[in-house]
Amino acid sequence: MADFKSVIALEMSGTIGDKTIRTLPSGKMSINQKAASPTFDDKEVEEARDLRIKGFGAAGHIAPLVTDVTRLGLPGRKRGETPSTRFMQENAKTLCDAVRDEQGELQRVYDFREMVLATGNIKPVAITATIDAETNKIVFEQTADTTPSSGTRHPDDMAYGYVFDGTNEEGELVPLRARSESGSTSFAIPAGWDKTNLFIYTLVKFHEGKKSSASTCIYPPAAVRDALVRVTMDEREIPTATGQDNDAPARREVTVHLVKTAQKRETPNITPRDDVYAVIINTANDRVKLHPLGKRGKRGNFRVTLPEGWEAADLLVYTVAVLHDLSRASVPRCHNAPGGADIPDVTVTRDKTALAFAAAEARDNSDNEDDARRLYAAVLDARLRSIDLVPLHGSHANTPAAFTPPAESLKRFRFLYAIAVTGEGKSGTKQLAIES
Repeated sequence: MADFKSVIALEMSGTIGDKTIRTLPSGKMSINQKAASPTFDDKEVEEARDLRIKGFGAAGHIAPLVTDVTRLGLPGRKRGETPSTRFMQENAKTLCDAVRDEQGELQRVYDFREMVLATGNIKPVAITATIDAETNKIVFEQTADTTPSSGTRHPDDMAYGYVFDGTNEEGELVPLRARSESGSTSFAIPAGWDKTNLFIYTLVKFHEGKKSSASTCIYPPAAVRDALVRVTMDEREIPTATGQDNDAPARREVTVHLVKTAQKRETPNITPRDDVYAVIINTANDRVKLHPLGKRGKRGNFRVTLPEGWEAADLLVYTVAVLHDLSRASVPRCHNAPGGADIPDVTVTRDKTALAFAAAEARDNSDNEDDARRLYAAVLDARLRSIDLVPLHGSHANTPAAFTPPAESLKRFRFLYAIAVTGEGKSGTKQLAIES
């Protein structure tokens, strides 16, 4: 490495041939030999490197898209730093995980709830946000902070909202009000934005302009994030007997393969100690199987051989993650069917011993493909590591339907879901709450 100063340029960066030039924070410039690509003897180490680099690259991809807000929220930058480089420092390890799809290609999975757009010790302001689907607007409600001013708050501090579309990767900064003011501010959602994948953040800029609060994601509500799992299935015929004159029909054996990526970082909704499960539903006979996949922080490969009579065409494979303290769980995510299935309202009531499920708009099994769907209530007991399926719509299902949990089941470890499957092969899930 060689340091030098230029009488022509104040800053230089880039690559020329096999040399890399960059400007140091001190103002000096350095020229180095371009790094060679590493080689690996251990394929697992190489795979971990590839996943890590793909995840780091995601922060570099998003950084230029959010500069409007990071210019405000990441002040006090050192010489040579830009809002984008500060964004990279704050988000490189937490914004994205990389997984391989069914074709083996690396894909990015973003966690925009954890995206850091601002840092600092300025006190936040109480702000809520509501999406109004009828008017296509977001309404911010701000409550005045009347606390006396100090080094971390002042009546003239300015609050901001930031709305980000995670599908189209677009965002807009929304000026709100001074800390000492209360009121509503509306933001019209731009045409073409995906209203089902919006993330809303808030931050406060100090009145002197040199300091900021930390950014806070206030929408969507915090939820446990699903694990990173890739699912494939194979089906083969196995003869029932041996010998050349064997005329007995072969039986089919279905094996589900699950590859789990390790998630080692820790947030309020993710810890490496979380338990991960595969949920396999047979829609032909309304049976369900729960298979443990170990802790979220460890990678693993799993093979689940299913009972005789389970056909691959009838199977839906979901994964669900349960926080290490069993207090919350993610909503099951289907890996072998597209989403978008409409889920009717399902009410849940409880008496001393049983749960009762009632679904609105019950449908019979007609020839209409849209009506040829099933609706289930799934009861996951995180302490007993068990799951039960209660059919609500289908050829032999009625609503309301009752389910009596095992005597040793405790309600504080129990999670309830509605799972819908359409005749078009779509799936949908949502969490259910017990009505008081």
